[in-house]
Amino acid sequence: MTVAEEKTSQNKVNTFNQPLKLCFKSSRIIVAMISIVHLVVALIIVFMTQSLTVLVLLFLLTVIASSYYYFYCRHISRTLSKSILELHISSSGDWSLVTFVEKYNNVTPLNSSFSSQHLIIINFSIFSIGKHTVLVTKDMISKDEFRRLRVRLKIKQ
Repeated sequence: MTVAEEKTSQNKVNTFNQPLKLCFKSSRIIVAMISIVHLVVALIIVFMTQSLTVLVLLFLLTVIASSYYYFYCRHISRTLSKSILELHISSSGDWSLVTFVEKYNNVTPLNSSFSSQHLIIINFSIFSIGKHTVLVTKDMISKDEFRRLRVRLKIKQ
């Protein structure tokens, strides 16, 4: 191995050992996912339950609208107490989450977490509040950060 190749391989190793601080941006993919699911459910209710009274139909549509508003506040505007604003991974491998309200240190990613080329779903175990899930899409962070997060998640498992 030449000196240049050895330096390159050391830089690659160091890149994944460096601390990773992810500040999440709004995601068009998550907006589309939330909107499409709620729209499909609303259309199914409207067209499949024509025998219901108008009052019951309005109630069901209000429930769907409330659900949409909840997920919009949690994942897009991030104004709820459980909304994740940042994810930190230290060089020693400790994970921490910053929510709208507080920071949780030493959270543990669970083995049920999922990683693909376009979506990462990280399930966490947090001692004080139980389980928590973070959705990360490619457009929420840079390509390099997305790649590094996928590698860190695979190494953790």
